[in-house]
Amino acid sequence: MVGILLATDGLWDELKRDDVLNVYRKVDSKNPQTFLAGLVDAVLDKAAEAKQVTVDDLRAKPLGHRRSFHDDISIIYADLSK
Repeated sequence: MVGILLATDGLWDELKRDDVLNVYRKVDSKNPQTFLAGLVDAVLDKAAEAKQVTVDDLRAKPLGHRRSFHDDISIIYADLSK
């Protein structure tokens, strides 16, 4: 999988470049969906840890009410290997 990752500051505020590369190495690198899901999981892990709540508690918050826990996140991955 070779591509370009574009993401808003909501991702980059929580994860550093090395964190993103670690997620890429851990998941099925042939499947962009698992990479993107892994990034979201990593952001939620960091945000939950910073706010001292569990990831399950964070996920239980309704969308739109998580703003005090983490910034909005938009991610675009363009797969250039095809």
